[in-house]
Amino acid sequence: MRVSGTRARAGVSDYVQQKMTDFTYFDPPQAGQPVEQFGELGTLESAKAVLEVLSPITGTLIAVNTALVDNPGLANGDAYGSGWIAEVEMTDFGADRELLLDGAAYAAVVKKKAVQDAK
Repeated sequence: MRVSGTRARAGVSDYVQQKMTDFTYFDPPQAGQPVEQFGELGTLESAKAVLEVLSPITGTLIAVNTALVDNPGLANGDAYGSGWIAEVEMTDFGADRELLLDGAAYAAVVKKKAVQDAK
């Protein structure tokens, strides 16, 4: 998630993009719906698997990148540019933040996973 004020934009991390490879289908959520932390923000499908996109925050889904419906491969690009999935108006970021990782902590987790995957 990229947070800007009271809004956050969700995208697929580079690590997940590399693991899933090319996305072939996007089933979008419906804008205007409430979303709980770890609730679904739609699904992406690749030749390898179906990925439920989970929201790391609680709020109201205010926008969906409908361009992904016609071109799901965009999700393999810039997670906050053309490949974004959904935008959420946050309602309790203070509480949600406790379960989120910053960039450095996420990079450490990804590095550990990459080492495990290489074995």
